[in-house]
Amino acid sequence: MITITYTFFGILVSLYFLVWSSNRFVSSSVRLGEFYRLPKFLIGILFLSVGTSLPELVTSMIATLNGVYDISVGNALGSNITNIFLILALLGIIGRNVEIKKVRVESALMFLVSSVFLVVLGYNGVISLYGALILTFLYGVYISYVFYDHYRIKKIPEFVEEKGRPVKPLLEWFLFAVSSIVLYFSAKYTIYFVVELSNYLNVSSSVIASTLVALGTSLPELMVTYSALKMKEIDLIVGDLIGSNIFNALMVVGIPAIFASQEVSLVLRNYGFPMLIAATLIMMSYIKQKSVKFVDGVLMLLMYVMYLVLVV
Repeated sequence: MITITYTFFGILVSLYFLVWSSNRFVSSSVRLGEFYRLPKFLIGILFLSVGTSLPELVTSMIATLNGVYDISVGNALGSNITNIFLILALLGIIGRNVEIKKVRVESALMFLVSSVFLVVLGYNGVISLYGALILTFLYGVYISYVFYDHYRIKKIPEFVEEKGRPVKPLLEWFLFAVSSIVLYFSAKYTIYFVVELSNYLNVSSSVIASTLVALGTSLPELMVTYSALKMKEIDLIVGDLIGSNIFNALMVVGIPAIFASQEVSLVLRNYGFPMLIAATLIMMSYIKQKSVKFVDGVLMLLMYVMYLVLVV
């Protein structure tokens, strides 16, 4: 019992440093981008949109490099379900009747496409190199279209205006380096404790990854949601969730699968995949109706509880 408690505590501590180092990494990256006067949109694509999914990507890569091949799909799938059935649910419950006005149809469709391809490619129990190339190619197409669409509308790149405290490049490079090191080791120990806990509980590590780890690595999205809700930037929240989910489905699974085939457990295929498709369609319906009501949030929260019960 002491060993299990110690392992569980180790996961929580590792996740804390994983989220902290991810946030610090992204913050330093953005400020360095400001200092070197990169366009706003380029900073958003390279750092902000990827930033909230950085914990999932790093833990999946560390797991793969350490010979654990059933983490990435569970982590990505669990994070996407958590983003919708928990974070979007809390948005509806706390915000009561929130309006979604400016979410692009193309992004919503790509969100659906990414979920469908993940399910189709993983339904035989493994994401091979062939599947990895398809997933990463789709993300490349999506990013290329986003760039094209942006510069088609706005011909002249917009540069970041430095606001607030001045950027100190040496300090930011130092923080960038430190956060990178902490990010690596926190991800490494997260995977170590996940494997240990799965052995103690006699369950697949993918189950732990799709529940406990997915919840922990979704904390950046939760923080973004809380901040944006206070500023009444609802479209920012939904846009962040869609961008994060697309990246999770295509890159968090696709990049590790380039190095080694990723396993998909029977539990995830039987329960996780159907819940992912359900979550995707539900979120798209809210985008179509341009609002998330209180009752919608409650229903999604109940769906999240049902997902945990089915998977665990």
